[in-house]
Amino acid sequence: EDLWGDGNGNIYLVNKDEVYLHTATSCTMLIEANEDLRGISGSVSSEEVYAVGKKGELLYYNGAAWQITQEGNEEFKDDWVSDIGNAYYAAKKGELTVCEKVIPNIVGDWHMDDCTLDLPASPVLDSGPNGLDGTTVGGMSLVTNGQLCQAAGSDGTSGKVNIPDDPLLDLGDGLGFAVWVRHNATALTDWESIFAKGDSSYRLHLNGGCAINDTLPGNTRYGITLGLNGGCNNADLNSNYVPIPGVWVHVAGSYDRNQMHIYINGALASSANLGNAINQNNFDLSIGENSQNTGRHWDGEIDELTLWDSTITAKDVRDHMNRTRICTSCSIVETVVSHDNSGIHCLSESIQVDLVDSLAGTPRIDYNTQITLDTQNGVGDWSLLSGSGVFNDAVAGDGLATYDWPLGESTAVFALDYRAGPATLNIDTYETLDPMVRDQDGEGDLVYSASGFTLTGEPLSNPPPAVIAPFGGPRTAGTDMPLYLTAYGQSPSDNQCGVIETYTGPRNISFWSAYLNPFSGTRLVTIDTLAIASNEAGAAPQPLVFTNGQASVVAKYKDVGLLQILVKDDSVPHPDLPTGIRGATASFVVKPDSFTLSNIEDGSGNPNPAAAGPAGPVFMQAGQPFAVTVTARDAEGDPTPNYGRESIPESVALTTSLVAPAAGVNPPLTAGIGFGGFAGGTATGTDFIWPEVGIVTLTPTVDDSNYLTGGNVTGAASANVGRFIPDHFDVVLNSPAFSTSCAGGGFTYIGEAFNYSLAPRATVTARAATASVTQNYSGTFFKLDNTTLQNRSYVAVGHALDTAGLPPPASDPVIADLGGGVATLTFSGGTGLEFVRAAPEAPFDADISLSIDVLDADNVGPASNPVVFGAGSGISFDAGSSMRYGRVNLSNAIGSELVNLAVQQTTQVYVNATAGFVTHTADSCTSGALLSLGGWAGSLNPGETCVLDSGAPGSSGAGCATVGPPAQLYRTPPLGGDFNLFLAAPGAGNDGRLTISSDVPAWLEFDWDLAMPGLEDPTGTATFGIYSGNARRIYQREIY
Repeated sequence: EDLWGDGNGNIYLVNKDEVYLHTATSCTMLIEANEDLRGISGSVSSEEVYAVGKKGELLYYNGAAWQITQEGNEEFKDDWVSDIGNAYYAAKKGELTVCEKVIPNIVGDWHMDDCTLDLPASPVLDSGPNGLDGTTVGGMSLVTNGQLCQAAGSDGTSGKVNIPDDPLLDLGDGLGFAVWVRHNATALTDWESIFAKGDSSYRLHLNGGCAINDTLPGNTRYGITLGLNGGCNNADLNSNYVPIPGVWVHVAGSYDRNQMHIYINGALASSANLGNAINQNNFDLSIGENSQNTGRHWDGEIDELTLWDSTITAKDVRDHMNRTRICTSCSIVETVVSHDNSGIHCLSESIQVDLVDSLAGTPRIDYNTQITLDTQNGVGDWSLLSGSGVFNDAVAGDGLATYDWPLGESTAVFALDYRAGPATLNIDTYETLDPMVRDQDGEGDLVYSASGFTLTGEPLSNPPPAVIAPFGGPRTAGTDMPLYLTAYGQSPSDNQCGVIETYTGPRNISFWSAYLNPFSGTRLVTIDTLAIASNEAGAAPQPLVFTNGQASVVAKYKDVGLLQILVKDDSVPHPDLPTGIRGATASFVVKPDSFTLSNIEDGSGNPNPAAAGPAGPVFMQAGQPFAVTVTARDAEGDPTPNYGRESIPESVALTTSLVAPAAGVNPPLTAGIGFGGFAGGTATGTDFIWPEVGIVTLTPTVDDSNYLTGGNVTGAASANVGRFIPDHFDVVLNSPAFSTSCAGGGFTYIGEAFNYSLAPRATVTARAATASVTQNYSGTFFKLDNTTLQNRSYVAVGHALDTAGLPPPASDPVIADLGGGVATLTFSGGTGLEFVRAAPEAPFDADISLSIDVLDADNVGPASNPVVFGAGSGISFDAGSSMRYGRVNLSNAIGSELVNLAVQQTTQVYVNATAGFVTHTADSCTSGALLSLGGWAGSLNPGETCVLDSGAPGSSGAGCATVGPPAQLYRTPPLGGDFNLFLAAPGAGNDGRLTISSDVPAWLEFDWDLAMPGLEDPTGTATFGIYSGNARRIYQREIY
């Protein structure tokens, strides 16, 4: 009747009372109206479609679901939809109806990008037009890696964002919403609230057992649910999607006082009819809590909540899910100053400045602002040792210098020449134009003396270089660290600055270390295998022999972190050195040597079987969480207990390497929490997710690829992890159709084989628990075959079906692995199905369904089995599903030998016990009724009569050699059930009789001879030379 294209190659068309979608690969019936349809049109931009019926019925598609409404009683002739979605209906009598699209208005749009989300009573800005700003309450946190930019985290106990009640939040006639959420806890709680305008108005929460109508099976506890008007007796629409810990999911919903919809990840999950207005109340809108029934806190993250004042379309949902914008980071660049805390007046002191992220503690290279270096006492000269920025020490000796920090660099090193001045000073850095932005000031004081020790990682030359590089990092835990001590400076007997060679012979040197990050530890640094104290008070002297002012030791630290080694010799009193001769290393990073992985288990604690290939044992379903334990180790294989105890705790990231299939896809491993807190250098994560099929190995690295700015550490790859299999199948069924045997009459005879005009086809998509397609489910990892499919079954409601003509289940359906995680199951009718033909029965409409349990060798299947073609009203027929009990009847005939004899041969249909058989006037299809003549008697001999036909033998099989008169020619197939059978007049003197037999199809045979079992072809006797008698006769008897 009409068609419309959506601009993407899809054609919507109407045929009678049905709407079809024609794509490049299929044609599928979408919905059946209650009347014939006259027109269809849609909007390319909004993806809405309207179809109109002959009696005023309207079918509306919002991009995800169809609705049927009655718009009037006058016949619609056609419709048109504008690009913005306004619909125009043209009626039979020239009436034009305009239905203007209701454009939903944004009520509030909370991006959750506020950098102070972790502060109590902090504002949460509404980016929409109404300024409905909220406030943080309780345990809220700023999540820097939100789904889009930042996100709000709720602790599941006290956290929420409170939006004060406002008339704009009273949405009586409809609403729309969309939001990203992620649940962090493995344990779920009834009624956890994502947002709620109290309980009595509208809310989005985890279901506790309510629903009005699920289009998906079941009423899943903890399924994300849209609730209206409070209580289970009103309207709770369950998506049946249960949050997976650590996995972001997009949830959207709409309501228009006609239908409720809820979407998961852009796809319609469930819908229901409802006509009530949404209740209004005086409660606040709470995000992450229910403002009326309190204590229902969300445990996880919420991001990008948008609320509309009316229903939204499926395209609106997808647009929200896919929206992007430029993110502004909440972190800032901080400067960190480091030095060895001990200075020698005559030696330039190395001062390092690093740029770090204020939140992550990682290096930053996106900074190009001028900083000022300041001794804060007006004394000292600066110079630049490393860095490509512009350096300027404008005034000699004033302790000030500037450095224009260049993009792309995170570290600069300066030399401070401090010949005189107060012994103790504190180095400071700040932005020249904004002195309030200063360094972290965690480096401590720098204490100067005339002489001291230099501690270097290499032997110091004599004479020494102008700038001496101090001992630094990064170093590796559990390895030897040579440490060279040199007495340096000026002595009372020698004002020359350099190595104090007179400091020679045995000396008692006290060593100690300082934990800088983390600030404590359980492992001690060793010097020449002797453990040293972690503070000056506990430092004990160790004998050390100096030669010409120099000595060396070997340090080792079997742990990780930022630390410093300090030394002194206070055994010889000196008026200029009241605390002894001192020295120290710069602060340096010691990082792990490696990471090891262990205890890889599924969610039930079953160990990873480490499958070698596609035939190996199953580990778990793709997209389901599994556990891994990681241990940070030193070079000697021992755990490093300080790992993960840093001020900004370091963690471990896992990278997957695909083992099999070799050419498959390898999505990254994800986790909501990942490895939690470390204890003793070990941590376990329980929510790791790999959403694919196959086998991988896991390689551990530092989570931010930079341990305390000391670089990355890569551990050994794990053994094979897997085999991962799909979590479930999505099975989409086409709309198959049987071929009606007699299309013109709209029927098929009982006992007559019929087959498919459009074969049943199931499209099977393998998916992870995260709903993504497992594209590696193909080739040797494809586990669907005819031995794993079970219980193929055809069922005909109320009638027996003969399925002997079907192919065996070993070859039907035909399974095609299309690659990319998709397969098709195509069923064949073989030589056909037929209804068992027994005793005559009244006509009936066939209601046939085909079901099968879709399972693979790993027992993966859809949400529910079996899948059923024709569920409800049966598989359709292309021209009618009427099944009729028929026969061919051949009546006796008498007449003159001088006139062509009409013999009644008709198809008959059984109506009921009262009416019995009647001529089947709808039959214009039956063929193959071949006649034979025999049983010649009297003066009638073979060849003296024949069937009037188109020639010999003709379509009757017994035709005369001469073509008969057109009005008396034999008809096969019949017209109105009548074969138009005439025998040619045998001529004078050829009176007698013969028997006519008709070889008809088996489904038109009948038990004409009740005395003998079985069915027979129809026969009749034709007699020539007998007058039929006067029509007013009282009695007539035929004599044989």
